[in-house]
Amino acid sequence: MLFGQDKFTFCKQQAFAGDADAQVRLGEMYHFGRNVEQDYKQAVQWYWESALQGNAKAQCNLGLMYQTGLGVDRDYKEAFQWFRKSALQGNANGQFHIGLVYEKGLGVEQDHSQAVEWYRKSALQGNANGQCSLGFMYRNGLGVKQDHKHAAEWFRKSALQGDANGQLYLGFMYERGLAVQQDHKQAVEWYRKSALQGDPNGQFSLGFMYELGLGVEKDSKLAEQWFRKSALQGHAGAQFHLRRTAGSD
Repeated sequence: MLFGQDKFTFCKQQAFAGDADAQVRLGEMYHFGRNVEQDYKQAVQWYWESALQGNAKAQCNLGLMYQTGLGVDRDYKEAFQWFRKSALQGNANGQFHIGLVYEKGLGVEQDHSQAVEWYRKSALQGNANGQCSLGFMYRNGLGVKQDHKHAAEWFRKSALQGDANGQLYLGFMYERGLAVQQDHKQAVEWYRKSALQGDPNGQFSLGFMYELGLGVEKDSKLAEQWFRKSALQGHAGAQFHLRRTAGSD
């Protein structure tokens, strides 16, 4: 088994030999700084090499680089083209990202129906992001008839895979009693799972439950701790809440 620098060297040798899978792995090493100094431009270069050979994962990753402007000038239209290539090959992440592009209207005309179609393809392959996003569309009636039951089902599938957003939204369904029996303890459980992964919305929601004593013993100190964690990540609601409570002291 190879470790560290040896793993990087072996992968690089394979990549230079034209192995598309090795090229995308090498791109990810540069992208995330695994066993090598982080270098977005190098990541883009190797994603390109692999994507041009038709590697669906590389195509999706290259789309992400264009969408976020990492190692390359931000270009939503170029990102869309690469996401589409990946999605049409059946890559679940590519399908999720092209759904997101249609939902937000990034480089294409906003189209919620198209977003739902691609989220569904991704979700049916077991992609947690796709499942959560499809649930979100059902909950809000975007591109599909509003259906809280279907929303809860997809949120649960996502949450059980450990997706922080899925856990957050499932907690919300339990808090409000939407398509499930209202259960504040269950809401707290799912909010906590999301919060412990660092999700600022999960942290804020957990703080809210502690502040009001919903599903958990009321505890203003714990509430403030979770609000502060959320606020430090830029959550406007948490920041407002902390300013308000500070002003009332």
